[in-house]
Amino acid sequence: MTRFLTRCFAFFCAAVWVGSSPANAADPVEINVMVSQTGSLAFYGGKQAEAFRAIEMYANANGGVGGRPVKFVLHDDQSNPQTAVQLANQLIEQKVPVIVGPVLTSACAAIMPLLAQNGPVDLCYSPVITPPARGYVFRAAPRIEDVQSVTLLQESRSEKACDHHGDRCERTDVRSEARCDADTQRVPRSGDRRPRAL
Repeated sequence: MTRFLTRCFAFFCAAVWVGSSPANAADPVEINVMVSQTGSLAFYGGKQAEAFRAIEMYANANGGVGGRPVKFVLHDDQSNPQTAVQLANQLIEQKVPVIVGPVLTSACAAIMPLLAQNGPVDLCYSPVITPPARGYVFRAAPRIEDVQSVTLLQESRSEKACDHHGDRCERTDVRSEARCDADTQRVPRSGDRRPRAL
């Protein structure tokens, strides 16, 4: 999660730096973040808020962005699409260059039309949304369908590689890698941990 947030931070700092007006070196680079600190996603939003604070501390300890300190301004969308729309409208009126969030798919879908024509740039966390091409909304994760396709492809390749050698296979980890074992008569199944010798 930290690697993901670090990449998001770098992307949005660049966007803020390019999109912001010249400022005093003491003025912080403010990045507005919609976080579900209350409501049904509060368990996730609390961890997100902690991660953003940690990144803020790390960035500022290492010189900030272009010599300016970084400040994440957290906005609670209450795990509610209507609240997310209200927050997005407020941020659009303030002419902020970027928004990070929200997490909730329905909230991302609700704010996308508001950002379609003139922005600001938004990084939505939902892997389910499909942002319009050449728009201002970006998805922070690959689509679920893409992840499933890659997983099935890896699964297929692992089985073919093992079958090609004429050996039996045993799954060894979640990446669907296979270990071929010619010393056993059959593949041990879950609950049967005793391989039988030939």
